[in-house]
Amino acid sequence: MSYSKALNEFLEIDIASMRPPDFIARMNQAKSDWVERVRNKSGYRPQPKCLVCGSSDRELKFNLHNGISVYQCTSCTLAYVDPFPVYAGDVYEKTYFDKSLVSYDSMREYRIQRFGMERIRLIKKFTDQGKLLDIGCGVGWFLEAAKSAGFEIYGQEISKELAEFTQEKLGVKVFSENLEEITEKFDVITMFDLLEHVMDPLKLIEQSKQLLNPNGIIVIFTPNFDSLGIQLLKENSSLVCPPAHLTYFNKESAHKLASLTEMELVHLETKGMDIGDIHAYYNHIGKKEAAEEMSKIFTELQAIVDISGSANHMRFVYKKTN
Repeated sequence: MSYSKALNEFLEIDIASMRPPDFIARMNQAKSDWVERVRNKSGYRPQPKCLVCGSSDRELKFNLHNGISVYQCTSCTLAYVDPFPVYAGDVYEKTYFDKSLVSYDSMREYRIQRFGMERIRLIKKFTDQGKLLDIGCGVGWFLEAAKSAGFEIYGQEISKELAEFTQEKLGVKVFSENLEEITEKFDVITMFDLLEHVMDPLKLIEQSKQLLNPNGIIVIFTPNFDSLGIQLLKENSSLVCPPAHLTYFNKESAHKLASLTEMELVHLETKGMDIGDIHAYYNHIGKKEAAEEMSKIFTELQAIVDISGSANHMRFVYKKTN
């Protein structure tokens, strides 16, 4: 793809709303809170092996100076944290429901129109109808976009309080049970910004596959460990935030996960907020002029990063072929 075409196709992002001046400070506080919350609840356990291929051969990538490190498997290239929370749910405090509602009210329409419809366009490259399950649906703004696009929508959300809210708000079925307890079959399963949070990504894809109709697809958005943003900012990246984010995929480990679950990888691209994250970091460390310049040319720079395959969010699609 040429630069001019990439620029023409680039969808504008409201960088002022998505990366306000206090973004890094708030993220750093959240990271610290997450680490302490897990430590004070169920605690941590060693994670000496890769969660995808099981290899114990690895390389230290980032030491976060809070007792947690990020390693990269030298076999399949998955990056993962060690130590691991005993229970990942400890990260999320009791106010998660209230905070989700605030997020719903403040940016609902923007998220539907900017991000929701972009996701629908990707899905419609493979199918334009059918039953769609959004795993980790939260307050359901993506489900609203999918419903308006003609899909029969379902959600899954482990927070029972949030599941009940979204089910009542949208008038659709939102499961709060685990995936293995769901008996429905679907044509599309989506998991946006979810894979990096789960304790067993291999199991998640295997369970999701069992819920698919023949030729059904799984659409996954997750951070790209090989991105400009993560490789430049390292532990200062907002996406490097254990124990909330536990695994970090790249193109190679996405292929490996498909192979192990006998799924076909039919689409892979990267898009992101690398330049926005660098802009936010410059603001945080007092390089105001540099931050301002980054914001001025955000679109041009991010379009280049996106088409290079080096943006900080991967979007890949698995297809069920057996």
